[in-house]
Amino acid sequence: MIPATGKRSFTIAVVPSVAEDKVFVNVHIKSLATSEWKRIAAANLKNVTDTDNGFIGIVTALGRDVSHMGFKIGDAVFGVINGDRVDTLGGGDQEYQSVKPEH
Repeated sequence: MIPATGKRSFTIAVVPSVAEDKVFVNVHIKSLATSEWKRIAAANLKNVTDTDNGFIGIVTALGRDVSHMGFKIGDAVFGVINGDRVDTLGGGDQEYQSVKPEH
């Protein structure tokens, strides 16, 4: 697992072209026990259940009109990170992470 110090964070914002079943969130990177994760499914994220390629984060803010997606402030989430930026679209480092809760 990539070490998480709890001191790094990155800002993610809603993009109008995102599909309705996706939500953008601000995540603060933090170490958590796996029992605290909120698992997510995400567009083009690789190994979403493989902790060797991911990070644990805390949702610190939600984009507009996304409360119905099941995320709330304080949720623990898991996703894939490349350095300090999120690798989401298969084309290298991306500033935006598109995620949705598993149902």
